[in-house]
Amino acid sequence: MIDRLIRCTIQLDQLDDKLLGKNWTDLDVRTYGGLINRQRLLARELGLKAYQVPPPTLAELQAQWATKPRERQQEVEAAE
Repeated sequence: MIDRLIRCTIQLDQLDDKLLGKNWTDLDVRTYGGLINRQRLLARELGLKAYQVPPPTLAELQAQWATKPRERQQEVEAAE
């Protein structure tokens, strides 16, 4: 199954190269969509999950605001 995922990824890379040339046909678009779906399903079957960035904590947000008071003041003044 990993081999299939690798082959699918290689095919997607080749279609990406074709995209740069702007010579896409209708068949290329459908093939690309099918390959993206196949890659997603294969990854799901293998148990791979998307990496999710955890949201910042309240303390991190407060520290971020405390270190940028001038920028915040300029944003407020620009909005007025």
